[in-house]
Amino acid sequence: MQCWGPGECLHLDASGRYPDKTQSGNTESIFITDDFSRIRWAFPVSSLSAATILDVLKRFQAHSPVKIKHLHGDNTFDCKAVRAWTDDNSIALTGASTDVHAQNGLSESSVRLIKETSRTNLFAAGINDFLLDTSYTYAALQLSRTPTTTTGVTPLSLWQEAPFMHHTLPLLPFGCLAWGFTGKDPHDPNMGTRLTVGVFVGHDATRCAYLLYHMDSNSIKDYAYINHDPHHFPILATQLLGERPTCLMDNDWRQHALYPLKRVSDLAAADFLAGKQIEFDLPLDWYPSYKHSWRARAHAPARSTLKGNTNLRGLTVIIGHYNGPPDTLSPADLQALSGAKPSFLTIPMRKRCKARH
Repeated sequence: MQCWGPGECLHLDASGRYPDKTQSGNTESIFITDDFSRIRWAFPVSSLSAATILDVLKRFQAHSPVKIKHLHGDNTFDCKAVRAWTDDNSIALTGASTDVHAQNGLSESSVRLIKETSRTNLFAAGINDFLLDTSYTYAALQLSRTPTTTTGVTPLSLWQEAPFMHHTLPLLPFGCLAWGFTGKDPHDPNMGTRLTVGVFVGHDATRCAYLLYHMDSNSIKDYAYINHDPHHFPILATQLLGERPTCLMDNDWRQHALYPLKRVSDLAAADFLAGKQIEFDLPLDWYPSYKHSWRARAHAPARSTLKGNTNLRGLTVIIGHYNGPPDTLSPADLQALSGAKPSFLTIPMRKRCKARH
């Protein structure tokens, strides 16, 4: 078999479709592995098409100091647009047989390692799949800058000029607390914000910068300089406090403690109520046969039971106690209050009350 130098032979594979769109709107990642050094890259894409594959390959070649001579992947990458580009640039394009993963073994190994590392990062940081694309990208970077178990050699040391690698940026725990330094505001040079708090999610590919995710604005921003706390994971902390990450997607709940909440999506409200296990009184007009209200505790958002429809249809609550004399209740209601078996009630979205501020 021909011996390739660094960057000359690349192995390609796809991650498979994400469970859902990520925060950046991506649905899949393209994994690239260098045959010589075993350096790995992950490029998130909005869709796996001939155009996006070609864009990734052109971008890689533009940043690589070495001319690509050979590309090897499965049938997904053996398309007309890619073949035309490889022919024009004298690049050999080979592929594995259909459903024969052994013929693309190096790429399959990269997929396994990147996904395992990403899963570990997400679990430790308490993050779900809405940052899966950045997690894959950072996992590939971690593997490229960590000694392998087979050789004990760091892949990046075998090809130090590899593209999209920033030697001066240290590896930090994915999802840890970080503060990004911002420049002086000329309109407020003395009192303006100089640090912005966020969650570390990796390195920027083309800039020598760190990437921080800001929960309040649901955005990712790059910073040249940051401070970080490797022992504090903000999104994990919100879950341990009873909040779910989706609570912070649409609204900043901490600011709503100072500024009254006037409008919020049904799903975000249901997530927040269930995550906090908040107790509240059910309105009297829902049950006109009772003279007093029922006390209930939010349990979980209720999804649609129709096939292919996962929209929110209500909020499931657990009946806690009746605020009036129990001797006016029926035997069934008394049984519900006995505590022997929780009594669940699903509040449909049409039964909503306007908040008063």
